[in-house]
Amino acid sequence: MATLFGFRPCGMSVDILEDYESKNRKVATSMKATRMEIMCLRTYSEYVMTYQGIVGEDQEHMMFLLLWLNKFIFPNAAEEVKLEYMHLAEALDNEVDVATRPFMLDFLYHCLHQITINLLDLNVCGSV
Repeated sequence: MATLFGFRPCGMSVDILEDYESKNRKVATSMKATRMEIMCLRTYSEYVMTYQGIVGEDQEHMMFLLLWLNKFIFPNAAEEVKLEYMHLAEALDNEVDVATRPFMLDFLYHCLHQITINLLDLNVCGSV
């Protein structure tokens, strides 16, 4: 799976418990948007309108990566930007050696669980 799709099996682990911040003190650029600001934006279009042309090329790139991760890599049925991938977007922007396979496996297992619970609704995980 790692060879076919390019998911890195090793590297630094990044999770939503904010271990990334404590482990990676030498981050070149950190995300300036707060969790509350991102949570207030309910749709992709609101997110794009808010962060398009934000001051700082790195900040705009991190916001784009967060949108890209949420819309294309880890889609959800609610079609909103989720905070779980905030630190992953920051790590990808800073070109940190980060393991991506745990994220993909977590997303896959979560989708399979949602499909077994909601047997007739195959769109519970978005357009995968």
